[in-house]
Amino acid sequence: MWLSHYTYVSTSRGSIDRYHHVVVRSVGDRVEIGSIPGSNDSRLELRLTRDGQILTGSWTEYTAVDGHYRGARYHGAVQLVVDPTGRSARGRWVGYDRSGEVDSGPWELPLLTTGSGPGAVREHARPAAPPSSGDAPEKGPSPGER
Repeated sequence: MWLSHYTYVSTSRGSIDRYHHVVVRSVGDRVEIGSIPGSNDSRLELRLTRDGQILTGSWTEYTAVDGHYRGARYHGAVQLVVDPTGRSARGRWVGYDRSGEVDSGPWELPLLTTGSGPGAVREHARPAAPPSSGDAPEKGPSPGER
């Protein structure tokens, strides 16, 4: 179980941090990352290719259907560097905003637990929060929702 955390700057809200609990699955050099329902009001998917310590690919976020953005889909590219222990990855995303401008920002994925079975999924089907905080962060829009 991992914590997905990315940051972007909203023209109306300033800097926004978004968190999702995610499961990472890999087969060969392919890596798929998907958010756990309930960990955020949006759904997140990453499809990546691994080359050594480098993960390169795409991200897609489906915003909440009943939220302000009415289920809008945003997507872009992402590149992450996996640390030597394999317990975290850091990098950057790039994608478009509502006005069609291209934005980018940091993205990190620290490992929370090595469990990924049904019990771990149930445990993390709650709002994701920063590792140092027990409180869920304020929900903000996706990278493209400015």
